[in-house]
Amino acid sequence: MNTRLALVLAGLGLLLPISLTAQQPLPLTPGQRVRVVIPGPGGRPARHVTGNLLRQGADTLVLVTGGGLVRPETLAVALAPDRRLEVVAGTRSRWREGAGVGCALGLVAGAAIGAGQRRSPGPWNVGPDIDPQILLAGIAGGAGCLVGWAVGSSIRTETWAPLEKAGVRLGLAPLPAGRLALGAAISF
Repeated sequence: MNTRLALVLAGLGLLLPISLTAQQPLPLTPGQRVRVVIPGPGGRPARHVTGNLLRQGADTLVLVTGGGLVRPETLAVALAPDRRLEVVAGTRSRWREGAGVGCALGLVAGAAIGAGQRRSPGPWNVGPDIDPQILLAGIAGGAGCLVGWAVGSSIRTETWAPLEKAGVRLGLAPLPAGRLALGAAISF
């Protein structure tokens, strides 16, 4: 009797999550930015498919990928239990990083150019009290900060959040002495 009950529960555990979650549409809207994380075979890294949602079916998402410099393509992605869905939680620019890198490169370049000007007379030798190396490092550092800020502002980074699916999930786990444990998770 115990074995039959375990087989029935195992069958329900495999069928119930599919039937309950497949009937409910995902809380997505057309045009929303979506990323599907597909696990790699044999422990390889996961593959990401990112695009804007065109439409959703019962078991597929149709995404428009590309855009900008890349020609847009329409791609149908099958929804499988092992695949994770993520949506954009926000975007931010990289202006701080860009300005920091630009300042550092500008300071180094200006100091190197100023070191060469110290030995030879030229337009940067403005007087005995002003070191041309410091003057050029300051000018080039400021220019580098501006260029780095502009470049960093144009680079956008997306922050992703997992999409929680509503439904019931059942799981079975083996216990000692040939017993099974049944677990249920309900999300809504």
